[in-house]
Amino acid sequence: MKTRLLSLIAVFVLVASIGSAQEKPKIVIAYSAPHPLVAEVVNAFKAEVTKTFPDAVFIEKHANGNPAEFGSTVLKSIAERPALLAPISTPLTKIAVDQARGKIPVVFMAVTDPVGAGVADSMDRPGKATGSSDVCPYGVLLGIARQFMPNAKKLGAPYNPNDQPAVFGLEQFKKRSGAFGFEIIARQIPSRDELSTEVRGVASLSDAILLGSDNLLMENPDLVARAAAAAGRPVFACDSASVEKGAVAGVSIRYADIGTEAGKLAVRVLKGEAAGSLPVAVLSEGNVSVNARAACQAGLKIPTALAATASIIEKDYKCPEKAAVAPTTTAQPKGTNLTWVWVLIAVVVLAGAVWFFRR
Repeated sequence: MKTRLLSLIAVFVLVASIGSAQEKPKIVIAYSAPHPLVAEVVNAFKAEVTKTFPDAVFIEKHANGNPAEFGSTVLKSIAERPALLAPISTPLTKIAVDQARGKIPVVFMAVTDPVGAGVADSMDRPGKATGSSDVCPYGVLLGIARQFMPNAKKLGAPYNPNDQPAVFGLEQFKKRSGAFGFEIIARQIPSRDELSTEVRGVASLSDAILLGSDNLLMENPDLVARAAAAAGRPVFACDSASVEKGAVAGVSIRYADIGTEAGKLAVRVLKGEAAGSLPVAVLSEGNVSVNARAACQAGLKIPTALAATASIIEKDYKCPEKAAVAPTTTAQPKGTNLTWVWVLIAVVVLAGAVWFFRR
């Protein structure tokens, strides 16, 4: 009788503990370093999960912005024995999927190309993990650059060759650039130490700089903007945070939406669905933002169409009239200034000849 009673108590405790774990799931969020965009993602993710699991426990781990610490950050996250692992960015997600080995469900966030990164077999049935993608509307960004600079021909594209999203972004720019009349000038930047020098270098060969889906550059938007400005070139970016730091304009999906969509998937996983069976969430619409001060300092006037629809940063900034150049003006072809010199010389010679024969 005593043995049966103890068994019943053990079963009761086990059921109670399982119920408690389900009601208070532990979720570890792993990311590279604190950043405004990361904060948007994390806060939205938590808000969505707590709608269903108000007592969920969230633990955040980050790698201090050091890629060498990505592996240890993921291992520390797994050591917490969470009910769900939520990495942010492609590099951390790749390590998380590899180290979790299917024992801990992974719901990633802000992975630009899940299939290309090897963390999903397909977008509809990923198999290994699920989550939300932060694919940039590359074509829209090129269109914005064209509106600002109707006569530009070359766009510099610095990128980290060791970052899969960065390589993917460069490929997307190259595929779409011809439709907008641009030539892409690529420049590799493998580390932060080389960032300023290489951005200035490629800026000197280009009309403007493109900032794509590159973790290194997106984590250092102020350095990119300053380096480009030093070469007298504007920056157009795939995220709004870069615009706040000095890029002229940008288009990006709302990073809060990335967190929200991942949160919805996390809830389904915590309720028992297999992460690999849930389609990856992709956000297709972008929000345009413009930095009024940066545009003025680059000598660019905000196109009327964008001024009416975009989110304007430093909207009250007053640009001196001579500082901005209207983007609707047509640039003179090469050699125009030289042509006027020859015309002036011809006039002078003709006037001299008339004077000579009238003496």
